[in-house]
Amino acid sequence: MSAVAPEITANFAKEYNTTDNITCSAKGVPDPRVTWTHVAGDMDKAMRGLTGTKEAVLMNLKSGTHTWLCTATNEIGTDSENVTFTGEFIRF
Repeated sequence: MSAVAPEITANFAKEYNTTDNITCSAKGVPDPRVTWTHVAGDMDKAMRGLTGTKEAVLMNLKSGTHTWLCTATNEIGTDSENVTFTGEFIRF
């Protein structure tokens, strides 16, 4: 199979205001490494972005407005998307 640059595939909009955990998914060959990076807004110690292969989970979001960058990288290239969250998050 030919190498393919990463492409972020998550639809973040459906997650707004429904949960305090958000997943960023990506596809590519070889499998991309996906990370969350905090860009702006209030962040306490409990908030964190977990790095993974093909997806990364942003956990323990607090209410308010904050921006994160999801980045997917493999040896062929990089794809990224800024995501700004505003409002209250409901725990299930």
